[in-house]
Amino acid sequence: MKLLPILLLLTIGARAQTGSSLSVYSVYPAGGLFHGPVLSGGSQDPFVTHSVIAGADYGYGLTRWLSVHAGLEWSQFKIYDINYSDEPLFPNTTTQMGYLDLISIPLTLKFQFLKYAYFQGGLLWDNQVHNHLYTDYSGHDGPETPQAGLGATGNLGGNYTFPQHLTLSAAFCMEFHGVHLTQTNPVDHRLTAYGLRLALSHPL
Repeated sequence: MKLLPILLLLTIGARAQTGSSLSVYSVYPAGGLFHGPVLSGGSQDPFVTHSVIAGADYGYGLTRWLSVHAGLEWSQFKIYDINYSDEPLFPNTTTQMGYLDLISIPLTLKFQFLKYAYFQGGLLWDNQVHNHLYTDYSGHDGPETPQAGLGATGNLGGNYTFPQHLTLSAAFCMEFHGVHLTQTNPVDHRLTAYGLRLALSHPL
């Protein structure tokens, strides 16, 4: 019974309506990193900068505060590696390793609460469409073998609906992708991306 007041507070003033909507979004500035063990040769975990994430999202309201969403997302990650030197006379070096392009299909649930706030999260199916890495991770003979995998995504933020029924959303976004840096050990160096997610949506 103690949870009942909390649940009522979360759902009071929810703005989501039953029906369908279409939204477009982009994540900026999109950064990220690959989680895994320290690489050989003094290198640390690769990191990602200057990335692009954009997509479209179709949503259907189940209740005033809960909706289900499916979309299509394209992302490109620019990958770097830092080589840390043990010698004081030799500085650390940053090497551009290449690009990783993904087409992803997010399937999520969106929970609206406290009138303007929301959380949206669910599954993310990734399909690699291009991967060209310059160093010994793939060699100079060609890109990595195409891969696919299942990940997860989550957004926490707020939205505001204008009188013209156009809704602007801003949220902190994290994407735990189901792809990895090398084919040698699929568990190592999984890609995690993050950034500010801006979206515009309109009812259909």
